[in-house]
Amino acid sequence: MRPPRTGAPRDCVRGWRCSWVRVTSACRPTLAISVADAAVWTPEPPSPWSATSLGAGLAALDALLPERLRGEGLGVLALPWRGSGAAQSAVAAAACEPAGALSAFLHRAIARNGDQTSPPVHALHALIGLGPGLTPSGDDLLGGVLVALHLLGRPDLAEALWHGTRGALETGTNAISRAHFTAAARGLGGAALHGILNDLLTGKRAALAARLAAIDRIGHSSGWDALAGATIALRAYFSSCRFRGPGSKLPGAVKQISAVRRLGCP
Repeated sequence: MRPPRTGAPRDCVRGWRCSWVRVTSACRPTLAISVADAAVWTPEPPSPWSATSLGAGLAALDALLPERLRGEGLGVLALPWRGSGAAQSAVAAAACEPAGALSAFLHRAIARNGDQTSPPVHALHALIGLGPGLTPSGDDLLGGVLVALHLLGRPDLAEALWHGTRGALETGTNAISRAHFTAAARGLGGAALHGILNDLLTGKRAALAARLAAIDRIGHSSGWDALAGATIALRAYFSSCRFRGPGSKLPGAVKQISAVRRLGCP
């Protein structure tokens, strides 16, 4: 590998911009990459949203999912629970029970709006390390839940789940997955995940198909696994906030929110 002049900018890794690359002697080759000039990426926050816009976004997602889901991983769990009879992988079959317990916990916790409720530690531990890959599917699903909870304004629930997983993270998965999970606990995911979640929250449909295509390009199934976890959180939030408003309907005959704040919902 021919090193460039020190200080000469070079695209040395696809998707990264490095200020220089240096390779030392042939006997003991060492690659040094400086990212001193790299900008720190932070996700764009969603535009103002409401339970009404979230319901519209979920309805649009549900219309696209059946023909776009892949058979691998936990993507099938992105469907509403009524769709649980869809074809699913062995990993998804193993995840159904703990994911259901997690969903039930989120419904209860959001409905209580601040009252203490204990996370299902047994379910969280069952998901940690579940599935093959550098970042196992169960880890990615839980990471999607954490990112979505931050976007929903419930970092308290993300913190509770984070503490509930700590016992299993050290021994139940690998260092790379732990790093991703730690970032998710702070509300940080990949750009593709943040992009589609922002659109779902605000009810934007025009780019949803392209957003799903970007999710599909993340790992073998990691994008779908994370989206499945995020939609579990979004559906729990929407379901817990839903109540009948005078003459109001969302697509799919789902009743929409007619008040600005109810049960902690924007």
